[in-house]
Amino acid sequence: LRWLAPLDHAAVAAHARACGCVVVLDEGRRSGGLGEALVSGLVEHGCGALPLRLVTGADSYQPLGPAAGLVLPAEAEVVAAAEAACGVTG
Repeated sequence: LRWLAPLDHAAVAAHARACGCVVVLDEGRRSGGLGEALVSGLVEHGCGALPLRLVTGADSYQPLGPAAGLVLPAEAEVVAAAEAACGVTG
């Protein structure tokens, strides 16, 4: 997404409304990341009432090498967020 500038938030919001729920996965940090900007754009374009989840890496300095895996979102977090956004229980 960082190369899609400016991002067409209206088109993304229209697609989000058609889907009915949104999970944004951003492997970067939570604060100031692309995912945060995408969620903000969705809310500004009227999608704030949709089930909406943001799953991100940990807020940290960008680690190098094998340590990078320590701050990435876990698969279980992504699955839980998708289930919560879609209203799946259990």
